[in-house]
Amino acid sequence: MKCAPPLAESLEGGPVFYSRDGFPDQGSYTALVPPSVAMTWQVEGSMSHPYRALLLVPAPDVIEPQKAGPWWVVPLDGPGLLCPPDRLAALVSLGVAATREPTGEEGDGDA
Repeated sequence: MKCAPPLAESLEGGPVFYSRDGFPDQGSYTALVPPSVAMTWQVEGSMSHPYRALLLVPAPDVIEPQKAGPWWVVPLDGPGLLCPPDRLAALVSLGVAATREPTGEEGDGDA
């Protein structure tokens, strides 16, 4: 996947997986962060997994896109390595801002 290297760099190698079944009409990325982060996570454009709820994660060797089930975009690199919450929050905020930018077409103020 083209997004793997930038994700790995942005999240300092923290594990991220993708699932086509993440949301009803589109897939979702899941970044693994320390459990305590879920209690205070309030970043627009994202959500935390409910406390004590089960989470389907791919097997460690599933690193290629699958027809069904999740796969690692940024694979686990060992026990305890998780995504830095501040870096994840910044990345999500950039994505939200990018979706709001004008396209430069109609109504761009160049009359």
